Amino acid sequence: MTNRLYKIYRVIRAVLFTIIILAVALPVITYVLLSIKPVQNFVRNTAETELTKLIGADVEIGDLNIYPFNKVEVNKASVILDGDTIASINNLRAGIDIFDLIARQKITITYAAVIGLD
Repeated sequence: MTNRLYKIYRVIRAVLFTIIILAVALPVITYVLLSIKPVQNFVRNTAETELTKLIGADVEIGDLNIYPFNKVEVNKASVILDGDTIASINNLRAGIDIFDLIARQKITITYAAVIGLD
């Protein structure tokens, strides 16, 4: 009986250890990936493409920073229609609800700040 209990103990210990490691590793990996410039550039390029399709005007984003886990900052963004710049933003910051993003795959903006709108 003791051998059987020891095996059960080992299985439970392995499962708990895996859960604890994943609980620590996943946020750390996510933080590191979102902090890397090539990943942020990929997100910026995707945002430019999708926003251009959505509003029917060229959208250019100079720099995009993602601050894990719930803040996005855009610097030097502009909207260009027929060769004319119709909007220029020096700095745009937005907070997102991380739970909605992960659980519902929906972007919910919790706050937004626009600085230098021309």
